[in-house]
Amino acid sequence: MLLLVILALLLIGNWFLTESLIFTPVNLAIHFTSFSWWVLALLLIAFVSWCISDD
Repeated sequence: MLLLVILALLLIGNWFLTESLIFTPVNLAIHFTSFSWWVLALLLIAFVSWCISDD
């Protein structure tokens, strides 16, 4: 019985560490990269419109 409890705790701990140390930062990096592309596109549009308005 104690062996089953230890195995269950190890599996839960392994899942928690994998989720928190690997998947969460990767998901955040994917979302941040996607967000940064939108910001870059908006800045590019703003710069082009500023250049056009100077003429």
